[in-house]
Amino acid sequence: MLLLKMSSLFCKLGVLVRHRISLFNNASSIVNCLQILGQSLDATVMKTGLESVKAALRCYFVNAAEDLEKTQENLQLGQFSHSREQPRGVTQIINYTTVALLPVLSSLYEHIGQNAFGEDLIDDVQVSCYRILNSLYLLGTNTSIYVEQRPALGKCLAAFSAAFPVAFLEPHLNKFNPFSIYN
Repeated sequence: MLLLKMSSLFCKLGVLVRHRISLFNNASSIVNCLQILGQSLDATVMKTGLESVKAALRCYFVNAAEDLEKTQENLQLGQFSHSREQPRGVTQIINYTTVALLPVLSSLYEHIGQNAFGEDLIDDVQVSCYRILNSLYLLGTNTSIYVEQRPALGKCLAAFSAAFPVAFLEPHLNKFNPFSIYN
């Protein structure tokens, strides 16, 4: 029961940080908190947990994919600069991605990899993880000003690759990828 409450807290705090990272004076403290809560997750949450907690965790991964895609889109449109004239939403999404999302995802993927329960999560988060993988690759190979984040992107990508079995290439695990040669 405690595990489910901690998982639920992780998801709720993740949503709060996503929408209002500017409320926290010291973002590193809240990121550390999210990382610690993420370490409490295990495969039983997705196998036997409450549907509301499963849905919240799926939503966390969907939102992470969406935020990385928005960051990538903003960089491709050239909307990221160090000037004060960029739209507030662009600044907020890039700040959130840099300060909170990449470190939390890295920590979460490291935890999943160390405990070898990535295969247990695949059915629930596979599509989101494909989107995250694609965004990490594109952001890491982009030649924009965001290049200073390449080490954080690389760390997240390395943790991702350790978390899931052979990057979803097994045919029996690849049922959600419409572009798979097996489907």
